[in-house]
Amino acid sequence: QNFLAIKNYTFPAVFHNLICPFGPLQKIFGRFAILSERVNKEDCIGCKLCEKVCPSEAIEVKSTDKKAEIETSLCLQCTSCQEVCPKDAIHYSK
Repeated sequence: QNFLAIKNYTFPAVFHNLICPFGPLQKIFGRFAILSERVNKEDCIGCKLCEKVCPSEAIEVKSTDKKAEIETSLCLQCTSCQEVCPKDAIHYSK
């Protein structure tokens, strides 16, 4: 029990994407999500705060344009990214 808690704290993306039963279901059905967290590219400054707080590593700031992108098949809809965004560039929408 403590081992799992330590692993969850140390590697949350591994837990969320591979161990938790919700992870595989999210990968399958998340690809077809109509509503999800979305990044407004015009407002995004590429600060990577959202990337750091995402428990499932669903957000990546691309090196080409320095803008965040959310992989909806991995996104847990936890809104952590939305809460830390200094430019309010992330919204739950179509």
